Amino acid sequence: MDKNKKNLVFISHANENDDFADDIKLLLEEAKKKLKLVGIIYKANRNYLESGKWKENLIQEVNESECIVPIFTKTSIKNKWVSFEVGIAETINIQNYKYMTILYKIPFLR
Repeated sequence: MDKNKKNLVFISHANENDDFADDIKLLLEEAKKKLKLVGIIYKANRNYLESGKWKENLIQEVNESECIVPIFTKTSIKNKWVSFEVGIAETINIQNYKYMTILYKIPFLR
């Protein structure tokens, strides 16, 4: 893991998919233990919206993450926050960013 990154993973999801994102976070935490990895599995919780510096806080959390895991569902593909968070990752470090995309119950994939 990059020494400048505190988060191993940043999970981006719509609030409506919070329970599913929690399940993904638990699975990643287990994998982290088994692989003896160090770092935080950070699940976007939008607490950064409460401060006047929400944009800076969000950019910092994404920038301090080794990998972004966007969860795309019927709800999240229309969600501005998921798009914004993925866009930040693309803007910050488009060449070196790692993604693990999760597609869950999207009707057009059936």
